[in-house]
Amino acid sequence: MKVDQNGKFITFSMKSWMACGNDIACQAKKNLQQKEATWREYTKLYLRHWDEWEVEGRYNRIFILPIQMNSEHIKTHKTIAGTDMIFDVLPNDLLAATPVPPFGGAEQYSISPDGKAIAVTLEIIQHDTAWRTDWKVYYLPITWNGNTPKFGTPRSLAADNKARTQNPVFVDAHNMYYLSMDLPQSESDLLHLVHYDVAGDKSTRVSMDFDRSIGEYFFIDNLVYMSVNEDGEQALYAYNLNTQEMTRVYNKGHANSFSVTSNKTVIFSYDDFNHPNNIYQGVFTNSGKTLTASRMTTYNVQVLAQFTMQEPEKFHYNSNPQVQGWIIKPANFQPSGKYPVAHLIHGGPEGAWGSGWSYRWNPQLWAAAGFVVVMINPRGSTGFGKDFTAAVLKNWGGAPFEDLMDGMDYVIQNYDYVDEKRQTAAGASYGGYMINWINGNSDRYNALVCHDGVFSTVDMWYQTDELFFSENEYGGLPWEARDLYEKWNPERFVENWKTPTLVIEGYKDYRVPWSQALSSFQTLQRRGIDSKFIVFPSENHWVLNSA
Repeated sequence: MKVDQNGKFITFSMKSWMACGNDIACQAKKNLQQKEATWREYTKLYLRHWDEWEVEGRYNRIFILPIQMNSEHIKTHKTIAGTDMIFDVLPNDLLAATPVPPFGGAEQYSISPDGKAIAVTLEIIQHDTAWRTDWKVYYLPITWNGNTPKFGTPRSLAADNKARTQNPVFVDAHNMYYLSMDLPQSESDLLHLVHYDVAGDKSTRVSMDFDRSIGEYFFIDNLVYMSVNEDGEQALYAYNLNTQEMTRVYNKGHANSFSVTSNKTVIFSYDDFNHPNNIYQGVFTNSGKTLTASRMTTYNVQVLAQFTMQEPEKFHYNSNPQVQGWIIKPANFQPSGKYPVAHLIHGGPEGAWGSGWSYRWNPQLWAAAGFVVVMINPRGSTGFGKDFTAAVLKNWGGAPFEDLMDGMDYVIQNYDYVDEKRQTAAGASYGGYMINWINGNSDRYNALVCHDGVFSTVDMWYQTDELFFSENEYGGLPWEARDLYEKWNPERFVENWKTPTLVIEGYKDYRVPWSQALSSFQTLQRRGIDSKFIVFPSENHWVLNSA
């Protein structure tokens, strides 16, 4: 939800029945009918997306709710039927979802400061939606007749771009920016900054020599601040739009959810490996190149004081190219001791172990159990440049596997408190794929943990929700690029499996469906390997609920 700066309207998103438009009573009636239905019919993909079954004709939409606001209350305007007046910002004949599911939110749209335009990120609903990634940014002018908004003709800002565009931000009524990729079918290509001239209806890429993918970004005067993954941290860069000067403001932990106040103070959330989120306020000095921040909240401080947490240590080693990793000593560490190692492998594969707090895969929990925790960002990881990330494409069990094994060799050789005779590895998603790959291609580990891992790269294409992912990672359709699908298929090496394994799966995981985990467990059992299977009936690709 967002509020117009002039206090004239609120924007919000909801799943909307296209047949109902702005009629709230119709929306409620259709929702009830769907809830009571015992069957569904489909003519195109998606059938399922992330953790829910799709419903044709019902898509995410952004609505405007006109309001009257003063210091004490907000008053909405009513229809004759007594329901709130709401208005879909998109024409009903534009079949599209905005924000884009499953993770899109308020970052995917922006309201102009004068309230006379809105820009949105949307996914066009077509027969090929499941194997495309070309989200579009649209600009829509708004005029008002009393309390009723009227939307002008939507402008697609990158109609010819077959790659992804997203996350528009207005600077003023005449200038807007958005992020854009270059590669079709990719969701992990670098995001670069594009300027949109509203009056001229022209998009121009902002020229900067910057080999990082932009995440959040915001503007203060002539500076654009950009949050990026970099070397296992979340960095903030300032780019001067006039002089083209680039400055790294900081590179530590994980700062996010930036909001700039009217006096140019920035409010944001910060966390790292040892600290969960708290809210900070900061002021930029030194011509915007330095950020001085102070904590505003103290959530969990007293709780954390009850626990011992070791400080994570960053390391680098040469695996041709250089690779970065993290190591955390066990909570009960004594310099003379020898400790078992837990090697955690991240998902993606285009992801990274960054210094941030996690309520799922928290390395401090492993350290509290007495493990040395090792986390490596092999080729394919983000935050090390476009080529480093792209090295995993068509190469799932190749370069990343080499980097992970080289990294463990480096740890054993350089940290004498690591017991090389007691090694375990655990991974989720792509990390789970790598666990299955390791089981067939290495015997260095005493035990393995496979969470939501790919067992068969071929079957994965036929079972997953987003087809573009496998097609991009393996270079095509399984009947066209079969050799590559098979080359990196863990199923080919099951005759070598012998390591005891814990398999974990969420039953509502439609990204790496539970049949993949079932295949792994059945193989382990049939081969007589010590193994256990844990299923969470109500969880998706992530385990989100408390025990």
